[in-house]
Amino acid sequence: MLGILILVGIVMVFYRGAQSRNLNGILYGILSIVAWFAAQFLAAMLKISIDPYSSEMELIAWGLFGSLAGIGILYAVMVNAGKNKAPKDSFSDEIMDDTSIDNL
Repeated sequence: MLGILILVGIVMVFYRGAQSRNLNGILYGILSIVAWFAAQFLAAMLKISIDPYSSEMELIAWGLFGSLAGIGILYAVMVNAGKNKAPKDSFSDEIMDDTSIDNL
């Protein structure tokens, strides 16, 4: 139950962070879930390949640290993508701007 709450919190952080950087929030929310479980799986598989007689607690610890590393990498990717994205142009509803008729 606690793991689900942590994962929901992570998704919310990524969604809001992506929205504030003018990125697709839903995409980064889904990517955070995928990154969490994929990194957890890969870290546990790495530990098993290093030591086939690992205990269950060692695999849980490696999976947790792998998940945190995966989320950290995804966050760095999101921040970098937000820096490279140009801000949206602001649209003005004014018909005339500050230029005079002579400048046209």
